Amino acid sequence: MTLGGLALAVGILVDDATVTIENIDRHLAQGKPVLEAIRDGASEIATPALVSTMCICIVFIPIFFLSGVAKYPFAPLAEAVIFAMIASYILSGDREKPGATPPSHRMSLPFQDTNGRA
Repeated sequence: MTLGGLALAVGILVDDATVTIENIDRHLAQGKPVLEAIRDGASEIATPALVSTMCICIVFIPIFFLSGVAKYPFAPLAEAVIFAMIASYILSGDREKPGATPPSHRMSLPFQDTNGRA
């Protein structure tokens, strides 16, 4: 059941990533430079992503109060989903030091022209 929990979490995480990419694409379509579009797009969905992650984790908490045979298959599923969701939210945050060169400045994006626009 742990593998099933991870499969469920991967589906949710892919959905969250799709929302983020579409929001960044919307900002690029408005004519913003790539870095500004990434910052604005990601910052707009930071709070909704936290709320949705918390809601998904809260849904699985009652499984830990099960008793008997039902607890053995479903508790590992709940643990896997909760751990994967929390870990992905923590790891998706911006961990750069102030004043550091963003990773996108260190590499050349294939879709970026010399003006910094897509």
